[in-house]
Amino acid sequence: MKNFNSIDFKGRLFDYTLEERTGDYGVAIAGELTIEVDADGTLANARFFAKPKFNSGKANSTYAVLDAMMSGEYQTVKENGEAADWIAITGSVDVNYFVSKQSNDGEIARAQKVRGGFIKPNREKRYANKWKTDLLVTSITDVEADVERGLDRFLRVKGFIVDDYNKRLAEIQVQVRAEKAINYIAGLEASIAQPYFVSTWGALMQVKRLVVTKNAFGEDEENEFSNIQWVVTGMNPEAYIFGDESAITNEDYETFRANLSAFIDAIKEKESEGTGAEDLPF
Repeated sequence: MKNFNSIDFKGRLFDYTLEERTGDYGVAIAGELTIEVDADGTLANARFFAKPKFNSGKANSTYAVLDAMMSGEYQTVKENGEAADWIAITGSVDVNYFVSKQSNDGEIARAQKVRGGFIKPNREKRYANKWKTDLLVTSITDVEADVERGLDRFLRVKGFIVDDYNKRLAEIQVQVRAEKAINYIAGLEASIAQPYFVSTWGALMQVKRLVVTKNAFGEDEENEFSNIQWVVTGMNPEAYIFGDESAITNEDYETFRANLSAFIDAIKEKESEGTGAEDLPF
């Protein structure tokens, strides 16, 4: 089964929220950190859960770095500006499912972040902003340009990644913004019943939009905002054969989809019971 899923982010440590947890697994450090992955200040959020040692008994260097952060040994962009420490993280594209606080009917929200695997000092002090995953494309939507809001045309691509560890799919959404990529991907056929399964890669990108506030007494007020999107920058020209055992069989696809639905139902049930739910082992 094709389930490649990897990120490579390097840059300056922007901020972190970490705490020590204790449970059946013993002691661990858990939480989230934000890394500035390019000179434009693009931020990537990564969630970490690290124990002092691996099951093999070997010391976990990621735990040591996180512990050093909690001890104040790492400086952040938020507090120290350009004096912030440089770090490098690897991991995978991750989706956190939770009940939306804005929902009155238990609607499930999704946050597409990074599950951190390893972290280390970035002694070269250079940036890297890369993600790559095998993507089951299920929907391609062409979004027209909006001149008044300063928005370019783009494609909204939805699909699944394979979470082989938990034997379920995870829903992700990416954008396509380069003209050549738009022209190529817009012509692909994809649906939930028959996904277009392909190796895809890209970067995080700041997408700017213009908000105009009309003024009856003078000039309109213009404000520019930006948000960070997962943007496709490359795709293998040879797609996997959906249904083939070397890629993903129809049976596995349906089973993993059903497991995702069951997982979401379990989150709703825990929320209704007031126990909450968290898609991490703590």
